[in-house]
Amino acid sequence: IIACLVAILSSRIITIRVRKAVHQISDLNSMMLQALSMGAYYVAEYDIRTKTVRNKHGGLIPNSSMTIDELIHRIDPAQRDEFREKVAMMERGEIESLTMDRRWNVGTDEKPNWRYFDGCAVLERENGQPRYIIHAVHDVTRDVTEEAQNKELGAKYKLLFDTNIMAMSFYDKNGHLLEINQKMRELCQITEQNEAYYLSTRLFDLPNNVGEFNPQSHDPY
Repeated sequence: IIACLVAILSSRIITIRVRKAVHQISDLNSMMLQALSMGAYYVAEYDIRTKTVRNKHGGLIPNSSMTIDELIHRIDPAQRDEFREKVAMMERGEIESLTMDRRWNVGTDEKPNWRYFDGCAVLERENGQPRYIIHAVHDVTRDVTEEAQNKELGAKYKLLFDTNIMAMSFYDKNGHLLEINQKMRELCQITEQNEAYYLSTRLFDLPNNVGEFNPQSHDPY
């Protein structure tokens, strides 16, 4: 009887532990899926045997699946050969992972819609042999676009600043020189020999400005 009770009790303890482990795994999966959704992440699985790529999370692959050749065709032509070779190396088991930094057409050949993705691909083995390649990527199109726009705006500003007919210089809130255009250099007679002085001396510490400007004041100077 005692042995029977011990067996029943052990069985119940094991059942409780199993249920708890299942709940923990379920909660972890839910958190991972939520994190993937919030960050515009996509996960796709490439079956090396069938040469088919399928969505595991998100809708990166149109119609849920496509061949590896169709996937490569959607990559920026300048990146295709390199990507094809890396995939072939993973298929042969020569490398276990690769960095994904790709420009990808989510549209069609007739109406392309190019987006930028950043992430990685990892080889998954079965019985020691290459079986799947898991791709996890993040849509960074907005970041790339904003960076390009900022560079373009900066280039335009730089051109305007350098070609302006007015003498211009910019200082930070502490009076340190940030930028100065050619007209101001000529006006202040700033040369390579004395430029270090202007860079190291604050605006309100220059001889002509001492006592004329209060750094704490918000009034125009």
